[in-house]
Amino acid sequence: MAFQARQPPPSPTSGFDPEVRLPPEPVAAQLGRRFVRNETTRQELPGNVVENIELLVSELVTNCVKHGRLTAQDHVDLRIGFLPDRVRVEVTDPGKGLAPRERLRPGPSSGWGLFLVGRLSDRWGSGEGRGTVWFEIDLRSSSRPGRQAGTVADHLAARTNASL
Repeated sequence: MAFQARQPPPSPTSGFDPEVRLPPEPVAAQLGRRFVRNETTRQELPGNVVENIELLVSELVTNCVKHGRLTAQDHVDLRIGFLPDRVRVEVTDPGKGLAPRERLRPGPSSGWGLFLVGRLSDRWGSGEGRGTVWFEIDLRSSSRPGRQAGTVADHLAARTNASL
């Protein structure tokens, strides 16, 4: 399945905002990761930042497809904003967005997507109106200990150990 990337005009705050429209199917997560890899590599971001963005996009797109009640006519929009000091990612579906109860701690087999977003990003939230979830990763702090410290493998190992 193919996807078509769109390049909107540069905005004054980001300078470069690639976006893509993904199908309402499980393959959307893979297509989102590929799109993110291409765009972040083009920006020459550090490898750990690219890996973290890929993982978080995969989790958020999967949430849209799995919980968004999307029809065959719907889609998931993925947008990346490259700013001088951070990367902002927005994932949007036509749903209502997150309810406060959805921000609870993860269980043994579900709820890990937003948990990882909270651990690996510097800021995140949900938009009003349509179902938009966004996150930001600071580029100047990508190697400091803290919220996104460690590799994706470290966080996945912690996820696996927590579910045992």
